[in-house]
Amino acid sequence: MLSGTRVIGIDPSLRATGLAWRNRAGEWEIGLCPGDHSLVGASLGLAHHDGIKIAYIEDGYMGPNAKVSKQLDQLRGRMQERCTRAGMKYVMVNPKTWQALMLGDAKGHKELKAMSIKVAQDLGADVTGPNGKPGDDMADAVCLAEYGGLNANLVDQEGDSGQGP
Repeated sequence: MLSGTRVIGIDPSLRATGLAWRNRAGEWEIGLCPGDHSLVGASLGLAHHDGIKIAYIEDGYMGPNAKVSKQLDQLRGRMQERCTRAGMKYVMVNPKTWQALMLGDAKGHKELKAMSIKVAQDLGADVTGPNGKPGDDMADAVCLAEYGGLNANLVDQEGDSGQGP
């Protein structure tokens, strides 16, 4: 599957945020920004310089831990702000929405993680993390970018939909 419109996929996480987009040659550019997220702005700048105009950001942890939910909401807000500063529109995507299209019938955390890694690898992305093992944060970002590319034309056709300028 190769999307027509190139977008950046962002999987925000308190541990490490995954970012992925296809460069102009169609090869994957993948980043893993540590918990302080200091590299996110630079990564978005590189993506924008590479012609990326839209970011698809995973939305919505709704777990029982209110503190973690609040921290993730704040992190997503910072991602939106950084996209806007980089000159990108952004679209917030419910995880179940992109997972249904990209991961098929996978259910449960472990199965979803494994399928995300498989799909990313099948798309030609190297999602090997610093520990030498495939990482689901990077794999999810690849899947979000591919999902976004398949759906990006809706952003232009439907207007704002809540994303930045």
